[in-house]
Amino acid sequence: SSPGYRDARAWIDDYGFFYLTWEAVAARHEVVFLEFIDADESFTQHGVHYIFQRRGKGGLLFPFSLHRFIARQKPDVVVVHALLHPLQVLLLRRALGTTVRIVLQHHAEQPFHGWRALLQRMADRAINQYWFTAMGLANMWLQKRLIADARKVHEVMETTSVFGPVDRAEARVESGVQGERIYLWVGRLNDNKDPLLLVNAFLRFAQLQPTCRLYMIFGTDDLLPGVQNILRQHPDQAQCIQLIGKVPHHDLQHWYNSADFLVSCSHYEGSGVAVAEAMSCGCIPLFTDIPAFNYMTAKACGLSFTPGSEKELLKTLHKSVLLDMDRERGKTLAQFDRKLSAQAIAARIQDLLSP
Repeated sequence: SSPGYRDARAWIDDYGFFYLTWEAVAARHEVVFLEFIDADESFTQHGVHYIFQRRGKGGLLFPFSLHRFIARQKPDVVVVHALLHPLQVLLLRRALGTTVRIVLQHHAEQPFHGWRALLQRMADRAINQYWFTAMGLANMWLQKRLIADARKVHEVMETTSVFGPVDRAEARVESGVQGERIYLWVGRLNDNKDPLLLVNAFLRFAQLQPTCRLYMIFGTDDLLPGVQNILRQHPDQAQCIQLIGKVPHHDLQHWYNSADFLVSCSHYEGSGVAVAEAMSCGCIPLFTDIPAFNYMTAKACGLSFTPGSEKELLKTLHKSVLLDMDRERGKTLAQFDRKLSAQAIAARIQDLLSP
């Protein structure tokens, strides 16, 4: 559900990293993609039949009419996004019967507690497969017995990227980026993303590498006052960090192609849109050692560090200047194509859903 969108094409523009995989799946299968926005619209694009609907007055608590609509499509498989709707999944199973396979795809949500957890445990009996970006993300669900059988859990990347490599010199003209080594942050300024860790480490790094630059792009600014306060305390190195703020999504391709490295300090992620987009442009990831990022990179490109460790991040920054950049970019692009591209994810889905 995506309230606030009154134009289906605007939704398509903003969520290309998500729907592109299903357009690749549609090369071999019939795909119907249903999404709730503040408009009613339907069209076919690249083989996918998109249906956008308004939410009914009763909402989606007891979505009987929706389930009847889904049943009329005569699906072989229904993929439900998020593990947050156990009651609705039970009702969906009742509407579809026993032969249709129901798959739930994880999008960073964490298990419920109390009676909601009981509902999730009941719904597990109605679910054929779970898709997590990494098996490690399913551990808490398995430990709580909300998923009874680990064999139902499969690794499927959550999103891909609509971007790709472009001429770096031209990209830097568009972005205005300058510096010998360019580091990029793309993400919210919140505790989970941990921007203060990066700012503190980068200021120390800049003492020995004064020609390196960090550009920070962010949509929400919860910790912006904290970032600004740190920069005020280090005026000599503060010039090495540029706070950009919000950037239109389509412009990010210039930034990813301008930068040498993307830095992500997240403590928890369901996948990592910015990391995937950066890798699709050959921007080398410097990332925390968490399940989602480890799956995405397979430790075959970039450098990792322990979440929350300024000491390890600083070491990683110093290691990054010693890398063979052309070789590392090549490894990054190859890993994206192998694991994160729409074609790679679609092939994985095809394998899982084959009879």
